[in-house]
Amino acid sequence: MADLDYARLQRVLTRSQELGEPADAHANLKLAWNDLLKAPATVYLAAYDKLIAAESAANKEGAEARKALAQFDQPYAAARAMVRGYLPNEVLPDTLKSLPTDTDRKNAIIHLRNVLEAQGDATPWAKAQLDGTFGANAADVIREVSEWIDANGDVADAVTARATAYGPAYEKYLAFKNIVRTTHGPSSHEYRRIHIRAGADDTAAATDPSAGGAATGASGATGAASPAASASKSAT
Repeated sequence: MADLDYARLQRVLTRSQELGEPADAHANLKLAWNDLLKAPATVYLAAYDKLIAAESAANKEGAEARKALAQFDQPYAAARAMVRGYLPNEVLPDTLKSLPTDTDRKNAIIHLRNVLEAQGDATPWAKAQLDGTFGANAADVIREVSEWIDANGDVADAVTARATAYGPAYEKYLAFKNIVRTTHGPSSHEYRRIHIRAGADDTAAATDPSAGGAATGASGATGAASPAASASKSAT
């Protein structure tokens, strides 16, 4: 399973459920579904859907965080310039655009705010930054970035959960498929709906009993990283 086809397994498990769950299903298929495949298939299908939801949430949080950081770049740069002017020996983080990850950007904002707060209200130039655009928006930007980082953590957890569920579900799917084959025959519509060769166009089988293969599934067909998972590299 070097290159796991997650969408294909989701597809054949859904179709296996359609074969084994109906009241009028063949007795062998009902038994095999309930006793062998139902439990691991349920776990896998839930993990598959959870990853899609996590990716959607991470994409949303990422868009909001990127927008907040873009709008905050100038206030941050202005406040940083004030600190450098009044405290030339203070060690400060780089500009937001030059930092490699959004965790670094979040930490830079926190650091700069801490430096300003340490000056106290008695220092007019520092108070002006905290009372101005920088101070008014720093907490919101930190929150947006933190939510993106957390959302990408959820994606990573969901990726792991889906991968963990793949093996047990695939093993029982193979057993179920063999039972379908011996029960209905290798040329039967039932068998051909859940027997999909890698790379085959199976869309016709969803509606045409004479066609082989399976219908198009959700995103994440193979082990390739999703857009949200790829984005998480910049949010760590």
